Amino acid sequence: MRRGVSLWGILQGILLVINHITTKPRRRLLKRLNIQKDNKFLAIFDYLSTFILIMLSWVFFRSETIGNALLYISRIFSKSILSLPEISARSMLLIIIILFFLLFEWIGRAQQFAIENFGIGITKTIRWVIYIVIIMFIIQYSGTEQKFIYFQF
Repeated sequence: MRRGVSLWGILQGILLVINHITTKPRRRLLKRLNIQKDNKFLAIFDYLSTFILIMLSWVFFRSETIGNALLYISRIFSKSILSLPEISARSMLLIIIILFFLLFEWIGRAQQFAIENFGIGITKTIRWVIYIVIIMFIIQYSGTEQKFIYFQF
């Protein structure tokens, strides 16, 4: 087993332990600051911080060595983070689609399935057109074939 994978598991465990240890103090702090649990800004902060921490930990899972993972993370947070990347039309379209689905999920987050009650006024024909368009986007932008990551173990 690669060391990066072991460290990834340790990092996941540490993040869970930190979450469990800080749950009550965070609740008390929110109560003192008179911030409700359902505050939208707090929810966005929670989602983004969790996403960033998990994505950074996944670097260790994917890297061949811990050194490679640390090098990759150091490059993420280098001065280049302040420069704007060149974005192609294809990338911009994908970003817009991703933002659309994030918004869609955010609006429907209170339901078990975001899409379940969202399209009540949409006819079956329009819904199927949307499904076909989504499938076409998946086929068009699916990328190249890559070796399944778990075959590397």
